[in-house]
Amino acid sequence: MGDLHPRELQSLLKGLGKLGQGQQEMPLVLLSILNHRIPRLGAATPPSERDVVCELGALWRARQMPRWFDKSFKREWDLFLVLEVSYFYAHRHRRWWPTSLSQTCMLLSDREYLAAVIADGDHRTAATLLLPRYDQFWGSIVPQEEILPYKTAWARMRRALAILAALIDQAGPLGSP
Repeated sequence: MGDLHPRELQSLLKGLGKLGQGQQEMPLVLLSILNHRIPRLGAATPPSERDVVCELGALWRARQMPRWFDKSFKREWDLFLVLEVSYFYAHRHRRWWPTSLSQTCMLLSDREYLAAVIADGDHRTAATLLLPRYDQFWGSIVPQEEILPYKTAWARMRRALAILAALIDQAGPLGSP
C-alpha cells in the first residue's frame, strides 16, 4: 500500500469535507498528508480541496463501482457504497457530507438514497433501480434491520479506505489519465 495509511486518508477526507462546508483553513496535519504522503496527487500546482476530493471520487467510482446489479456482488457494492455515501456523492453534488458514521449508517440503509447514489443523481436511472425486478439486489445490500449496524459500517469503511489507499498508490498525478 505504500506510505499512505487508511487512517490518514480518512482524516484527509474528513478535513477536506469540513473545508468544503465552510471551515476557513486546512489544518497543517492535513496539508502534510496531502503534500507529503500522497505525492502522486501532488501536481505542479497544489490542487484545491475540491480537486482532490473530485479526483479521488472519480478514481473510486471508475475502479470500484460494480457493473452488475446482482446479489453475488454484495461485498463489492458494500465497499463501494460506504465511501461513495460518506464522501464522494455528497461532494460531487455539493451536498453536506454525513457528519458521523451513524448518519452514514442511516443513509446506507435507505434504498432510495442508495439508488440516487448509484445513479449519480440521475433521477430516471434511480427510479429504474427501484423497480421490483431489482428487489433481490436491494435485499442483499440494504439491511433487513432498521439501520445498518455501526460496527458493520465501520468494518466496511476500514476495508474501503485500505482499497482506496492502494488505488492512490497506483495512480498518477491529479488530472492525468
